[in-house]
Amino acid sequence: MTEATDQSQTPAVSKFPPIEIPAAEIPPEAATETPESQTPEPEPPAQDETALTEQIAQLWRLHADYKGSIKNQTENLRSLRSELGKKLSEMKQLLARPGCAGGWSAYLREHRIPRATADRLVTKHERSLNPNGNRLTESITEPTESEIQNLFDKIAPKLRRVLPTPASAYRFVELLVSSLALECRVSEEGLTMVKPSQKTEVVETMQEAQDKAVQSPAEPVPVVADAPAECDGESMEISVA
Repeated sequence: MTEATDQSQTPAVSKFPPIEIPAAEIPPEAATETPESQTPEPEPPAQDETALTEQIAQLWRLHADYKGSIKNQTENLRSLRSELGKKLSEMKQLLARPGCAGGWSAYLREHRIPRATADRLVTKHERSLNPNGNRLTESITEPTESEIQNLFDKIAPKLRRVLPTPASAYRFVELLVSSLALECRVSEEGLTMVKPSQKTEVVETMQEAQDKAVQSPAEPVPVVADAPAECDGESMEISVA
């Protein structure tokens, strides 16, 4: 009886060694590979970027429209001021008649028009009727060689930057000669300027010479250098090869 009890309390020992089941072998590449390491898909633009793009496009359209309207608004404002100056001038003349002492100032106060603005518009209108009325009658002072040279030194660097080719420089000289109303000859060979001290029988502007050359292409305007030596001064020919 005692032996049976001892056998029941002693745990049974298996005669076979434990079997170890190896874990499934995983390749190193598969162990380190993650779904994110695969080819990424392009990310959609952020909402902020899309909203900014729409706002920029809208503002740019408004900017272009505004720039186009500025010119029209400026012209309309100039025309409006011109017409207003004309009417104010007429009203001022009416109120300046005898018996209307102080009528101009009272009229402006009644209509809430600043006196300085009204006088300026009236003065500008009166000057437009007689643009040469305020010019000085004295002879024009001739600048010295030093003053002319200083002016040239100031503008020459900029001209060289913005006029890099002979064609652009030649076109600039054409416009300059026309603007300053200098005597010149225009032919197929180029532009010939005549010194102001010369006395020529025919004096024509560059525009007139160009019009003549266009109307009569078979008979180009003669160049001073090829004409008979009737002038006792010098001439300067400007041409582009």
